[in-house]
Amino acid sequence: MAEFQPAVEKVLRSEGGYSDRAADRGGATNFGITEKVARSFGFQGDMRDFTRDQAVDIYRREYWDPLNLDAAAQGQADQLFQMAVNSGTGFARQAREESAAIDPERARLAIAQIRHYADIVNKTPGQAANLHGWINRALEYV
Repeated sequence: MAEFQPAVEKVLRSEGGYSDRAADRGGATNFGITEKVARSFGFQGDMRDFTRDQAVDIYRREYWDPLNLDAAAQGQADQLFQMAVNSGTGFARQAREESAAIDPERARLAIAQIRHYADIVNKTPGQAANLHGWINRALEYV
């Protein structure tokens, strides 16, 4: 059985604190919670004043509980939780269903290949234009 607290701590480390960058379609966020989501849970203040505890409550109610992640193995729950936070619970639910039909060895090989491509782009940023095609190529074989 998975535990929520370690999973949410990982997400909070990734999400950080307050941000309002023009390049982020989510607009003002704090602890990874967008202003739109915070408002849907009744928050009325400035997003700079949105608290970590409020974020944790939303993470549990909006992303963890709807996927019943308490019943999953911890590693799977962690992965599905971060997927849900980043791409929505619908995507995470669909990914969970689709993953049941994937050959694990082929998936591991594709991940290794994609990591290799990421290393190339990190070392040679000019190669970033190729990344999308490379990833699609790796995924064709999964």
